[in-house]
Amino acid sequence: MSASPVIGVPSQQHQPNHHFHNDNLTASPQPARQPLPSSGRRPTATATAAMRQDKTANATAGRGAGGLIRLEIYMDLLCPWCFIEKHSLDALMQRYTEEHPEVRFEVAYKPYYIAQTMAKRNVEKRSVYDRLNNLYPNFLSRIQVTGAKYDIAFSIRGMTGSTRPAHRLIALALHELGAAAQARVVETLFQGHFEDGRDISDEGWLISVGVAAGMSEAVVRLGLEDEDAARRVDAMAEAARDVIGVEAVPCVMVQGRYKVGGYQESQVFESLFEKIRQAGETF
Repeated sequence: MSASPVIGVPSQQHQPNHHFHNDNLTASPQPARQPLPSSGRRPTATATAAMRQDKTANATAGRGAGGLIRLEIYMDLLCPWCFIEKHSLDALMQRYTEEHPEVRFEVAYKPYYIAQTMAKRNVEKRSVYDRLNNLYPNFLSRIQVTGAKYDIAFSIRGMTGSTRPAHRLIALALHELGAAAQARVVETLFQGHFEDGRDISDEGWLISVGVAAGMSEAVVRLGLEDEDAARRVDAMAEAARDVIGVEAVPCVMVQGRYKVGGYQESQVFESLFEKIRQAGETF
């Protein structure tokens, strides 16, 4: 266990079965503000009072500033900790906005491939997770126990394959319908893969998920078959790794500057949200 450099609370970043690949939690430093040059004149009493009022107003705004907190969640549908993190964050954001109605959240799901060499289809799902259980003892029992806290009943069965087409559908949902619809698509895909024995490489099922979310069948088919769209999604996944520095999933970028890697309990994010709200760092 190590302390997070962002908010100084214990994190789980060195527990291998809470993420895939390495992870970290960092914040980019803000540039120091330079003081304005003095005019050489002493301020009048009225100006002094106005400055004091300004400082008080700014301090008050900083302590309780409302606004928008943006989350970019890098995930892969093969990752059970990504599913758990989604439910944990959903519950936290709902509670946080009830306590702080001046704060809004905007969430976008971004692609990351944890099994780039996996066959396109016809992979026995159980074999994938049994292998992980051999690599990380008690892996399956850990996800089942943790998932139960968030109403997830893991039942790993059926077939699977490459997540690339599913990530195309997720990106298409955001483009066509917006963030709320994208979140519903992500939830349906996670539930299907981990609870209902569905195959995330099954094009027919992906089309039905897209139609249920509100897109026409023609739009979904075109989106899944569009090679240019496929290259754009692949480029996003590559940029996550090579430009943004995502080394593990789940990985959450908050406000474009705080990177929270690996599955984390909700207290970690709540402390970060408080830091952002108190410092007036919302958009």
